[in-house]
Amino acid sequence: MKRTIFLMLAALLSALSASAYAFKVDGIAYNKNGDGKSVYVAYGGDYTGPVTIPERVTYDGATYSVTTIGDYAFSDCTGLTSVTIPSSVNSIGEEAFRGCTGLTSVTIPTSVTEIGYSAFGGTPWYNNQPDGVVYIGKVAYEFKGEMASGTAINIKEGTVSISGYAFYGCTGLTSITIPNSVTSIGEFAFSGCTGLTSLTIPSSVTSIGKSAFSGCTGLTSVTIPNSVTEIGWSAFEGCTGLTSVTFNATNCKSPDRTYEAWFQDCPLTSLVIGNDVKSIPSCLAYYQTRLTTVTIPNSVISIGWYAFVGCTGLTSVTIPNSVTEIGYSAFYGCTGLTSVTIPNSITTIRDDTFKGCTGLTSITIPNSVTEIGWSAFKGCTGLTSVTIPNSVTEIGDMAFEGCTGLKKIYSLNPVPPVIYEGTFETYHTDLFVPKGCYLKYKEAEYWKNFTFISEINVETGDIDGDGEINVGDVTAHINKLLNAASYDDAVCDINGDGEVNVTDVTSLINMILE
Repeated sequence: MKRTIFLMLAALLSALSASAYAFKVDGIAYNKNGDGKSVYVAYGGDYTGPVTIPERVTYDGATYSVTTIGDYAFSDCTGLTSVTIPSSVNSIGEEAFRGCTGLTSVTIPTSVTEIGYSAFGGTPWYNNQPDGVVYIGKVAYEFKGEMASGTAINIKEGTVSISGYAFYGCTGLTSITIPNSVTSIGEFAFSGCTGLTSLTIPSSVTSIGKSAFSGCTGLTSVTIPNSVTEIGWSAFEGCTGLTSVTFNATNCKSPDRTYEAWFQDCPLTSLVIGNDVKSIPSCLAYYQTRLTTVTIPNSVISIGWYAFVGCTGLTSVTIPNSVTEIGYSAFYGCTGLTSVTIPNSITTIRDDTFKGCTGLTSITIPNSVTEIGWSAFKGCTGLTSVTIPNSVTEIGDMAFEGCTGLKKIYSLNPVPPVIYEGTFETYHTDLFVPKGCYLKYKEAEYWKNFTFISEINVETGDIDGDGEINVGDVTAHINKLLNAASYDDAVCDINGDGEVNVTDVTSLINMILE
């Protein structure tokens, strides 16, 4: 019922917006496309008998190519008996010929690669098509008739697209074979196919429409190929059996809003990100609470906003040095995370990035970071100490608000970074600053509110800057050598040979043992 009302409203709004046309030639209404060089057939004509749509049309001294039959262009033209579509046309809009009760003959060229929902609904021409998959041009348009339980379908070779709603609600469908010629899968194409247990998306596919596989409760795994550049909102929403996703799309556009997340209400336990993926899209693992581990490959350069928000089962994550940008709220609410190492390729920790990660007890902020955003670590109640490297010049408001377990703050910049009144939960935390910088901090806005400020030596060997040389510094040095953390070479060159390498680790251990 909701779907019916939605479609009726959409049809009404689209019909109203399509009713205006720019001009008519030989009784056919046209509107210009965005390129200004081509046109589409628009709603507004009153067609009877046979109609032949020309490849080109001339109006007011200009000639335009006819490329599209627009939404509702011929809808409810009950006197229309036949239509011939030229090879210049590549798409037919939603309900373009719906309700043309006299339409018995349609000539459609192979140039047509996209056909909208119910484009030929209620026409004798469509009603006379044999049951099964109806192909129009190079499009798998719709499954006609009743589908038997246990049906397996092979889309024929040469098909370029699968129309929206083509197999909507076909509960008898158990497997679908899509050939390498298909480039797009339309919206709601397989929505509600609860019996579908097998799905292979070929590497020719570049776009998957909104809700294309929503409600396919029988699916247990899916692989998104590297060719996909766009996925419509809620594409796999409600696939309650889907536990495993392999995401190989190298550079796929992100959803625009959180409610458009592709895998909502899917109980993922495995998410594999392919080795060629450059960007992890926003909301990829949105509230996937059963996900316990994820490996981010070295090919990734950016992690989208809300990418892993609410993944409460994640316990650790390693972000490789290839990553130069982490979107805001990327790990917001990952309460199971206990430690995170931020690579030295990151310059900004954005707003809310680790907000609410209550299990986080250790965080390594590299010297590459110059700014820590608002609420970046807000509510990280497990943090007991934090070292802010000398590269940081600004810490946003509420960055460490609600970090009730924070007992020690090490700020290593000789010039106090800009902070705000609410940057820290309390000013009663112990604050350690570089030797000779006490007065600078005691006079700096908001830093001066700390009740205890103590100077420490930032010296060779004290790699983590906590004022002591101990086993923690050995761990920090090893992390630097592994490119898992960034520290000043000056404090890491233990033996003074001008190089930072494994011999310095040996020298550091000897220093601790003395």
